[in-house]
Amino acid sequence: MKINNYISRVFILLGLYIAFLLAASVLGGIIFFYTNDMTTLLILATVIAFGGSVVVYHKIFDKKWIDTSLFQKPDSWKWLVVAVILFAASVPLVDYFSKPETDQTILKLCSNASTFKVIVLVFGVAVFPAVFEEWFFRGIIQTNLSKVTKNSYIAIIITALVFSAMHFDFGNLVARFILGFILGLMFYYSKSLWVNILVHFANNFMVLLAILLQGKDGMMDMEEKIFDNILYIIPSILLIAAIILLYEKKKLINSES
Repeated sequence: MKINNYISRVFILLGLYIAFLLAASVLGGIIFFYTNDMTTLLILATVIAFGGSVVVYHKIFDKKWIDTSLFQKPDSWKWLVVAVILFAASVPLVDYFSKPETDQTILKLCSNASTFKVIVLVFGVAVFPAVFEEWFFRGIIQTNLSKVTKNSYIAIIITALVFSAMHFDFGNLVARFILGFILGLMFYYSKSLWVNILVHFANNFMVLLAILLQGKDGMMDMEEKIFDNILYIIPSILLIAAIILLYEKKKLINSES
């Protein structure tokens, strides 16, 4: 009965997301009609669709707007170091499987953007997605699936698949799956969304910064892939596997002591 309850929670969250996404699209369309500003659409899609769905979800099931246990500090900030290593290890994998296509919408928004517009873009592209997507995917979906499957790694894999699919960029399905898997590991290890939020923010901010530099100064070529040789991804896979094995060994030792 409890398993069915956890599954139903996931589907209710996804249903809330669809409802809020439709509301965001309507509201964003009205605002765009009068302002011709795509930035508002970008922010509303994240804040209303992801933010609205997670807040209402907690109100339904937890009788409060925010589950503060998800935002507790990690027991040790060493997990931030582990997260940085995991993220660095995943870069060759993500780059190898990514399609060399610049996000033309973001590129257009960054073109000749004022300082104020850049600040708004930072929130719309990096801050809000980092907070609300991690809350949505890792904080709720992965947590519930862990209780259903009784296996954290299966929950991480399924959540990463959902994370990748819901970005609706199927050319980069594998690349986003890898990123989602790494973010899932971070939450599993640290038990705190703050580590995920910081890493997710850093990832999105670096992409935005690269596009800004390309648009204004032509300093970066977003079409170029650095890790285009399969040999680059072998050390990447080995390092990620080593971190997983070390964590599981540490967990086993702690449980026996």
